[in-house]
Amino acid sequence: MPTTPTQFTRIRLIDLRWFSIGGMLLATTVSTSVLGSADLLPRLFAFTLVVACLNGCLWLASRLHTGDDIPLISPWTQLQFDVLSWSIFIYFSGGATNPLISVLLPLVAFGAIVLDRRRAWLLGLISVLLYSFLWRFYLPLPILDAQRATYLHLLGMWLVFVVSTVVSIWFIQSMSAALRERDTALAEAREKTLKDEWLTSIGTLAASAAHEMATPLSTLNLLLEEWAEDNAFPTAYRDDLALMRRQIESCRQTLNHLSGRASQPASASRPSIAHWLDAFLQAWQATHPASSLQYTLAPTLAQHAPHFDIAVESGLGHLLEHAGRGAGPLRLRAEHDGGQLTISVDGAAPPDAAGPDLALAQATLQRAGGRLRWQRQHNGGQRIELDLPLQGTALP
Repeated sequence: MPTTPTQFTRIRLIDLRWFSIGGMLLATTVSTSVLGSADLLPRLFAFTLVVACLNGCLWLASRLHTGDDIPLISPWTQLQFDVLSWSIFIYFSGGATNPLISVLLPLVAFGAIVLDRRRAWLLGLISVLLYSFLWRFYLPLPILDAQRATYLHLLGMWLVFVVSTVVSIWFIQSMSAALRERDTALAEAREKTLKDEWLTSIGTLAASAAHEMATPLSTLNLLLEEWAEDNAFPTAYRDDLALMRRQIESCRQTLNHLSGRASQPASASRPSIAHWLDAFLQAWQATHPASSLQYTLAPTLAQHAPHFDIAVESGLGHLLEHAGRGAGPLRLRAEHDGGQLTISVDGAAPPDAAGPDLALAQATLQRAGGRLRWQRQHNGGQRIELDLPLQGTALP
C-alpha cells in the first residue's frame, strides 16, 4: 500500500500504463480489419509486447522498493516513458496522421498535475517536439481511398477523445481522493496536537498546584499535631481533628505518589494491574469518603504488569468522580479480556450530568487508546465500560 503521495502517484501511473498497453493491443488488432493490410501487425504487436514487459518490471520494482528515492520509477521518468512509447507506436502507424497522437495531450495534463513547474513545462516541450517530429517523419498507413481515410481519422479522433476523457477522470479523481485523505489525516493530526497541548497545559497547571499545595499541607499538619498534643483542646472535636489529619495525610500521599510517578524511569519494575488498581482505588476512596465504592478485581489481573502513565490514573480518577455524581453506590469490576483491561462501573451518573470531569476523562483516556461506552441498566442506573489496551508484559 502506498504511504506517501509520490508512491501513490507512481503506482497510479503504472496502473494507467496498463490501459495504454490495452489501447495499443486494441489498435494493433483492429488495424488489420480496418486497413485491410497485415503489414502493421508484426511491428506494432512486438513493440506493444516490449512496453508490457517493461511495465511489468516497473510494477515489480514499485512493490519491492517502497522508498521515494528510486529515479527509475519516479513520476517524471514514467511520464517521459509514456510519451516516448506512444510516440514510437504512432511513428510505426502513420505519425501525425494517426488520431492516436492526441493521447499525448492527457499525458501532458497528468504531468501538470503531479510534477513541479519546471518538469511539467519540460514534459510539454518534449511532447511538442515529438509531435513536430511525427508531423514529418513516420511510416505511412496503407490507405488508398481518401474518403475512407477521412472517415477513419474522424472515428479515431472520437475514440481517442472518449478514452482520454475516461482515463483523465479516473486519474484525477484518484489523485483528488488521495489529497482528501491526506488533508483529513493532517486535520486529525492537528486536532490531536491541539488536544495534547491542552492536556499538557492542564498537567502543568496541576503539577504547579500540587507543588504549591505541599507547603500549606505541611503547615496544616503541624498545626493539627500541636492541637492534638494540647490538653486544652476540646475533647468533642478530637474525632474531627483525627479526620482532618487523615485527610491531610491522604493528600500528602497523593502528592508523593504523583512526584514518584513523574520521576520513575521507564525501565523500573512495575507492579501488577491488580496491585496498581487496588492501591489507586484505595487512595481514591480515602480522598472521597462521601462516595461508596465497592470493587472486584479478576484474578488474572495479577499476571500482567501495565505500562500506564500518570495521565491514565488522572483520567480514571476523573471518570470515577463523574460516576460518583449518581444517586447510588458505585460497583466497579476490572478484568483482563483479549489483550485489554476492561473496567465496568455500575451505578454511575449519566453522560449528560453536569461537571467537567467527564470531558477530562474522555480526553485523557482516549489519548491512551481507551474507549468509553454507556449502558442503561434494568434498574434505571447507568453502567460505564472502559477498555484500555495493555502495553506491558506478562508477569512470571
